[in-house]
Formats: sequence, structure tokens, C-alpha cells
Amino acid sequence: MATERGNARKNKQDEFYTQLVDIENELKNYKEFF
Repeated sequence: MATERGNARKNKQDEFYTQLVDIENELKNYKEFF
């Protein structure tokens, strides 16, 4: 695990993008607050 983090830090290939569908589904839980 430590080597994975080290490799990610060196390679900068560890970006993660949240899918719009996931955001929309999560926001449904907070609709009453908007």
C-alpha cells in the first residue's frame, strides 16, 4: 500500500473524477435543504 501511494505521487496518475450521475443521486438526499 505504501508503494502504491509512492507510485501515485511520482506518476501523478491518481486523479479521480466523480461521475455526474453519482452527484445527482447524492443530491436527491438533500433536496429539502435547497
